[in-house]
Order: sequence, then C-alpha cells, then structure tokens
Amino acid sequence: MPGNKRKSRGFTLIEQIAALGIFAVLIGVAVPSMQGLLHRNQAHVAMDALSRALHATRMLAIERQRHVLLCPSADGRRCSGGHQWQHGWVIALDRDNDGQPDGNVFSSQTTLPGVRILGSRNRTHVRYHADGSAPGSNLTLVICPTGDIGSTVDALVVSNVGRIRSGHVPATRCRH
Repeated sequence: MPGNKRKSRGFTLIEQIAALGIFAVLIGVAVPSMQGLLHRNQAHVAMDALSRALHATRMLAIERQRHVLLCPSADGRRCSGGHQWQHGWVIALDRDNDGQPDGNVFSSQTTLPGVRILGSRNRTHVRYHADGSAPGSNLTLVICPTGDIGSTVDALVVSNVGRIRSGHVPATRCRH
C-alpha cells in the first residue's frame, strides 16, 4: 500500500557510533592545542602580574619618597635572594638598603602555576629610589611557560633608570 509509508525517525546505531568516533577524533586533536593555549595564558597572566608589581613598586617609591623593594619571596614576608620569581614576590620599604623588607609588606604575590620566572643572575631584586630610578644593572625577568614553549618567550626588562619594557627573548633562556 503506497499511502501507508512510515518515515523512520532518529539515528541508527551505526550512525551514532560513527558520529561518536568523529567526535573522539576531534577532541583528540583539540586537547593538545588547548594545552598550548593554557600554557600561553598562564605566561601572560604571570607577565601581567609582574608588570603591575613593578609599576606599583616604582609608584610607591615616588609617592613615599623612599626606597621601595621588589624581590622574589617564597613566604610572602622575606626576600629569598635567588633568581627564581615563580614562587611569588613582595613589595616593601627597604630603609637600610640591605635588600630585605623593613616593616610591613605593601603587597605580596603567591606562587603562579604553570610558569617559571627567571631573573638575571647578577640582580636578585629591584630597589626603586624616590626619583623612580632603579640603579644597578638591567634586570631581565624571563617568563617560561611549562610544556612546549616555542622559539621565543616573553620577558620584562627593568633598566637602571627605572623604565619597564616587555619583549621577547630566545626560549633557550628558560634552560638555566
């Protein structure tokens, strides 16, 4: 009977398995690229936080007309004295110029996940003077994301006149 044709609705089991297979392949391709995106985002977050800390330290020194220190810190109270900044940092007055906070800490940053931040080996902290300068050699802070990092990575450079600039450096700097 030609008038009694029924249309089938829905998907067959074979169609569902094929669609699931295609979906699995797409997820398999997307996840690695999402990892790269996550690592790059973590590096940008770290660079932004460190840049804001450098600007805040300089402004505090100018506003208070005092030496203000920014240094790596694992405990949020004292400077660690090393060149690894990924465990956090502190901003504080440095009245006696000993490279350690004196009194209250203005601000501190805790561990940043997914990155290593390596500072210049010859300069373990930044001390801004009342005029906004940061005498000493330039400090380069290299932001090294975990995972595949490509050929260049982000960096912040603090000159001895106190200027902060961002740029890119070879990824080989992350191997130190």
